[in-house]
Amino acid sequence: MIKKNIYLLLGPEEGEKRQFIKNHIIKISEKIGEKPEILKFYAFESNMIDIVSILQNESLFSKYTVLVLYNVEEIKGMEELKILQEYLEHPSQTATLFLLSDNTSLAGKKIPEKIPEENKRIFWELTETRKQSWIHGFFRQQNIKIEQPALEFLLEMVENNTHNLKSICMRLALFFGQDSVIRDEDLEKYVYHSKEENVFTLFERIAGRDFPASMEILHKILLSGESDGIMLVNGLLWQIRKLLDFKRLIKRNFHKEEIYRKLKIWSKKNQYIYSSAHKNYTLDEVISVVVLISDLDTGLRRMKADLHTVLLQLLIYYIIKRGGTRIKGEEIIEK
Repeated sequence: MIKKNIYLLLGPEEGEKRQFIKNHIIKISEKIGEKPEILKFYAFESNMIDIVSILQNESLFSKYTVLVLYNVEEIKGMEELKILQEYLEHPSQTATLFLLSDNTSLAGKKIPEKIPEENKRIFWELTETRKQSWIHGFFRQQNIKIEQPALEFLLEMVENNTHNLKSICMRLALFFGQDSVIRDEDLEKYVYHSKEENVFTLFERIAGRDFPASMEILHKILLSGESDGIMLVNGLLWQIRKLLDFKRLIKRNFHKEEIYRKLKIWSKKNQYIYSSAHKNYTLDEVISVVVLISDLDTGLRRMKADLHTVLLQLLIYYIIKRGGTRIKGEEIIEK
């Protein structure tokens, strides 16, 4: 029996994966004459017996079920794997199962061999050229132009997949409107004058070593749901690295105005923030913070999303209160 209703979608490109699933749901809806019930689960917090039971039993709300199981690489134990493998051998004809992982392989899981080749896809990370082309194409559809420095700014700040790119580009399109031109300095004004808290306003408080205000902004960002832990860490790392370049140029006796031009720090507000951070952190502290954030970025990608808030709170504490330094043997993430 050809298992056309089971798909294994691997790789880090989240946006194209979502579109792939969306297209299949449209086809299923057209075939059955109604929208199927759509369910989403995460392997690390789900029992495989419950997952299989849902797939095998007809839904009370629709005659067809689409179930998306994220992080299949996190399925633990031979018994859990065996239950899934048995289902893959004899899948339900009234359900479609999508198995997703950010990894590009599932070594040792024996899941891929149960799924026909035509139902397996790897969605690779976008190349630099594809990302730039995607952004230009998006804004072209909105009758908006984006200058190259502004585009590079976006690429530095946004996680490398079209899902996150689309989210931020849609907000920018609404803010700037049709027939506009988005410039680097315009983006700076947008992130600091939009009424929402974001990674830039968080960095402003971190630059001033204001621990209570930094924690308050962190909580507001996470509660808004507009940024996940990994995106937040990427944004902080980008700004801290720019601060590191700032301090190194100061050490080489460059004038501040020349540094602002070199690092494309255009607005007076942003210039003040980086000057403030330069006064409040030593060069050694900034280097330690870069290492700390890089370590945390790796940890966040391996850990459950519900642990991200605690890790980010610890990160803010270590940056502001400890200048990025850790006692020997002390880690904010488990290696």
